[in-house]
Amino acid sequence: MSNSLALYQNASQLVCMVSSKKMGLKNAFYSLGGPASCIPALVLLSYAHLRKERGVTVLDACAAPGNKTTLLITGLSSSMSSKVIALDRDTKSPAHFRCSRFKNLCANLRSFAELGGYALSVNGDSVSKGKASEGHFCEIDAHCTDFLSLDPQNPAFSGLTAILLDPSCSSSGLHSRRPELAQEGRLPEERITRLSNLQAKLLRHALSFPSVQLVVYSTCSVYEEENEAVVCEQVAKFADDFRLLNIWQDQPALDLTSGSPQTPFIPRATWKTRGLGNDMSCCVRANPEKDLTVGFFVACFKRRARKPDVPSA
Repeated sequence: MSNSLALYQNASQLVCMVSSKKMGLKNAFYSLGGPASCIPALVLLSYAHLRKERGVTVLDACAAPGNKTTLLITGLSSSMSSKVIALDRDTKSPAHFRCSRFKNLCANLRSFAELGGYALSVNGDSVSKGKASEGHFCEIDAHCTDFLSLDPQNPAFSGLTAILLDPSCSSSGLHSRRPELAQEGRLPEERITRLSNLQAKLLRHALSFPSVQLVVYSTCSVYEEENEAVVCEQVAKFADDFRLLNIWQDQPALDLTSGSPQTPFIPRATWKTRGLGNDMSCCVRANPEKDLTVGFFVACFKRRARKPDVPSA
């Protein structure tokens, strides 16, 4: 089975779930990422070990325009209580607010929350109160904040379960959708270096939250400098605390139509397009030629089980 077919089967499940919440296709919004933009959220949901009886809190660190945020909250709705914290920052100039990333994020989340019955707050102010469904309550908390400004030791984040980090990148994977990018060719090395340094800084910050069990890192770039190189550096730095999961590799065949609510996002087949190099083959890539999507990269960090304290002799 091809990667693209496996992706569409999983993405279609989310469409069905959204439709069940009266979110008709005419109310949906889309991004240039297309189906590949579903991959990071699907990976997180695949490995979050959701349980109906346990609450889940996920932070979407670079959330605008909100498509991944809405996929997450829809997928998490089977938990007894779930919360997605959506962050994005704006330019400092008030003149840019009319077309700002955060304003677009809030507009999309508000439509989603009102139609789906989810609670939504923006910068601490309630926008939509939401309602419980079958004992489940889902909440979206949007903040115009730089992710790097958050203190990982703040008690407010002591219940944080997972982080989805899809930072600014070169967008080199979007060349098939944006001809102007293809005409420009490869970005200058200086620009790629600046981006990769920022991405590494953001990923280090995400891995520094002590309660977080899962961190998913993704880009819509095809450059190794923004993908495998960034991940490899952090794997070495956080080796005692985190390991890379082998994403969607050697998966058993599943009947998703009758699967439990806790495992509806595991694909039916191995994802064949892997990260570059043997040490990064546990990561996944989406290739425009092979997978009929835009270029994409995803890595998933899982916290190691804490070793029990050994009493001194």
